[in-house]
Amino acid sequence: MVYQTVPNKPKLKHTDTSYFLDNVVATWKPRSETWHFRWGGDIGAFMGSLSALYIMYNLRRELKLRQYARLTCYLPVIGMAGFLTETMYDVFITPQILTGRKCPLCISTKAAALQIGLGVVYPLVLSPLIGFYLADRLLTYPVPSLSRAPGEMLKLWAKLVLKSPRPLIASAVLQGAVMAYITNEQQLFVINYVSSKNKEN
Repeated sequence: MVYQTVPNKPKLKHTDTSYFLDNVVATWKPRSETWHFRWGGDIGAFMGSLSALYIMYNLRRELKLRQYARLTCYLPVIGMAGFLTETMYDVFITPQILTGRKCPLCISTKAAALQIGLGVVYPLVLSPLIGFYLADRLLTYPVPSLSRAPGEMLKLWAKLVLKSPRPLIASAVLQGAVMAYITNEQQLFVINYVSSKNKEN
């Protein structure tokens, strides 16, 4: 692991990060050695979108929405889950990997938590909001009033969303582990690259 083999890791300057991604990673040969940079964000987005699809599909089935408002349900949940996981990773994780401002284990843990939050927790919150609203408007399922009976609404949320917790737990563990691994591989690549450049100089 990175944090075991390189306790005092070399760092890139903050101004070098864009250059590193645009010139080093993009032109690196063989390309298979930079797969974690080129495909890491896409993998996170795919996992988040797939998880959101599963959550919304099951919720729609429980609410008996059938063919109604499919685009309204799926687009904001699946699309935003995929977009946010990749974007937030690029904004909050990648700069820390390249500049080395935090310990490798901290960065990997943060990447895993970010993936779980946006790939699992976010769909678990947004899907019921959309689903309950549509079920109430289309009269497909008896939905309690949020203003009059918030406790009943919460019970309904737990009943429907947490009906089968094992797939959700498995999804969270898998997504967290995959993104932690990808992040660790990215850090190891950066460390080896900077170390080799320091030796040349």
